[in-house]
Amino acid sequence: MSSLSITADAPARVGLHRMFWRVHFWAGLITAPLVLFAAATGLLYVFTPQIEARWHADVDQVPIGGNPQPLDAQWAAAKQAAPGWAPRSIVPGHTPGHTTQVLFATPPAHATGHAAHVTPHQPEHDQGLPTGRIVYVNPYTAQAVGTLAEMDRFKTWSKTLHSSALQGNGWRWLIELAASWMLVMLATGITMAWPRSCAQGGPGWRALLPHGGRGRASWRAWHVTVGVLTSGLLMVVLVTGLTWSRQAGDNFRAAQE
Repeated sequence: MSSLSITADAPARVGLHRMFWRVHFWAGLITAPLVLFAAATGLLYVFTPQIEARWHADVDQVPIGGNPQPLDAQWAAAKQAAPGWAPRSIVPGHTPGHTTQVLFATPPAHATGHAAHVTPHQPEHDQGLPTGRIVYVNPYTAQAVGTLAEMDRFKTWSKTLHSSALQGNGWRWLIELAASWMLVMLATGITMAWPRSCAQGGPGWRALLPHGGRGRASWRAWHVTVGVLTSGLLMVVLVTGLTWSRQAGDNFRAAQE
């Protein structure tokens, strides 16, 4: 009776395996370019501190010269360097020798005074792309040492590249969709590759080890081994990334609240 049951279930298992294979194949084919892009830009963002230490050294670092001036004086110096702009926040240098950063939002359309220095009105974020300005102030002299558009800062640029390919909110859904389908690809791949136990007549965990063979068989064996061994880490990266995304992340945080 048991053998008849197994035989009867075989077509269903074969059909389910074929369905998983098709979903796995198309999910990988469609999302692979986007996932590779997200991985490369995410790796670039990881090295932001090292890159900015060289790229923005002229505005980030100043000679240490006594005691820092009060933040009110530094705030006033920044406002003089960006007349007409709306102050948004101030970030003191985190270590001695680093400048204070004062962030300004794009001035409103009705801004008056110093008209020659006021740029045309734009929202603080233009379709998801920051449009503000950063003024760097020497904390020891309370003098502005330079300004940068917010998007000219490497950290902001690389983060926007990673999240929306510099295209604003209109492209964020595409990156999120690729990450979501990557989870589907991992789930179907693990389901198909998961070995049967020795008690059920399968090879057990030995099936996850690369075995002999040439050509496609060898590539398939390595694909299964690497895919299963790295799936846990990839799922953590994808899920934690989605929690910070615009659509899935906002819904997740709303549910937590």
